[in-house]
Amino acid sequence: MSLILCLLLALGDPASDDTPTYLYKILTSASWEAGRESDRLALGPDDEAFIHLAEAHQVERIANKFFSEHTEVVVVQLRTDQLVGRLVKESNPGGTVKYYHLYDGFLPMKAVESHRLLLIAHSRSE
Repeated sequence: MSLILCLLLALGDPASDDTPTYLYKILTSASWEAGRESDRLALGPDDEAFIHLAEAHQVERIANKFFSEHTEVVVVQLRTDQLVGRLVKESNPGGTVKYYHLYDGFLPMKAVESHRLLLIAHSRSE
C-alpha cells in the first residue's frame, strides 16, 4: 500500500462532493444562548480536539445517548459550505459508523440555517 494511501486512511475521508448540504450540531440550551451573542456557536469541552457533527439520520440517537442528563437540546442545522475548518468523515476509534468531524475550525453563526428543540427520551425504571 502506498504511503499516501496509508496517510489518507489514517486521516479519514476528507469531505468531498458527497458532503451533504447540511450537517447538524447538538447543543445544550445554555450553549445555544451563549453562541447567539457571538459570531460563532459556543461549544463544550467535548469539541476541543475537533467539532462533532451529525447527519440528519444520526441526530436523535446521538442526542439520546450523549445528552441523556438534559430534558431537551437544541439541534442546529448548518450549511456545510459555510463551515470554517477541515471537514472529515471518519469512524471513532474502534467503531464502524462514520461521523463528520470539523478540525482546526469553528462554527460561524452565518452557517446556521435553522434550529429546533429536541426532547430527550428518558427511560423510566419502574
